[in-house]
Amino acid sequence: MSGADSNPDGLMSAGRSSEPAAGPDVETALEGPRVVAPSARRGRRSLWRWLSWVWLVAGLCWFGSHYWQTYAYRRAYRAAAEAYDRGDHAQAVELWTRVLERNPGAANVYVLRGSSRLSLGDLAQAEEDFEQALRIDPQSATACAELATIHLQRGENDEALARSSEAIRLDPAKAPFWLLRARVRLATDDQVAAESDCTEALKADPAATDAYLTRGGIRLARGESAAAIDDFDAVIRLKPGASRAWFGRGAAHSLLEEHEEAIDDLTKAIELEPDYAPAYFNRGLMYQRTGNPERARTDMRKALELDPQLRPERSQST
Repeated sequence: MSGADSNPDGLMSAGRSSEPAAGPDVETALEGPRVVAPSARRGRRSLWRWLSWVWLVAGLCWFGSHYWQTYAYRRAYRAAAEAYDRGDHAQAVELWTRVLERNPGAANVYVLRGSSRLSLGDLAQAEEDFEQALRIDPQSATACAELATIHLQRGENDEALARSSEAIRLDPAKAPFWLLRARVRLATDDQVAAESDCTEALKADPAATDAYLTRGGIRLARGESAAAIDDFDAVIRLKPGASRAWFGRGAAHSLLEEHEEAIDDLTKAIELEPDYAPAYFNRGLMYQRTGNPERARTDMRKALELDPQLRPERSQST
């Protein structure tokens, strides 16, 4: 048969099937929409309710645990800080250790424990704490400064200079770091650089009485009495109870042959610090120069009683 004979009505064409198109499933159409049984809906709601309670309880447990840990950490930290502030460094070390058990990554706590150990004279353990603080936080200027203090106490002046300089690099706005380096430079007899560091400390903190006191001592040792008096005056204005400032100013007046002013200042220094032998010694010298040998002998005896090793050159600037 030809193609025309096999499709006499011409119903087949390209892309179309000769079978009739499928219509809707009669059985499905007759069933209508599916209905979920009430018991099934109740079961699903109960499941979701149960899961919600589980999540709520889990969340509350996590929050409670986190809150308690935070509270316990803060309480331990506060107790350690209180011991540190009142100078009970033995207890502070114990308490800082407990804080570190809860948070071993706290660099500042290593610094604080190291400071307590340093106050107790435990240089080796203190050094370990400061080194650990720097491993955790290489930008800890305080840890560098504390290590410089340890090196200075050991007489390791090069290491002390390097560490104090690093502390200044990390935080140049801290006056104590400049003052620390000034003391390191004094240990190497570099008075010019030490005076410069004291001046930088005072730029950072114009009320840094220790910087005035140290710079005044440097100037006094160089014979710059007038400039030294200016520094000691600044200390006395800021801190009238600073006995060493009164002593230093008295020593400066004595070098200027201002004997009465020297006696007045040295007497004030003795009132503020009755056991400070150099003040008695220097006042004794002033009494001797002003024609009062009896008082001079009394002060000299007192000075040697307090410090049998006292020498005149030491008493002038100590």
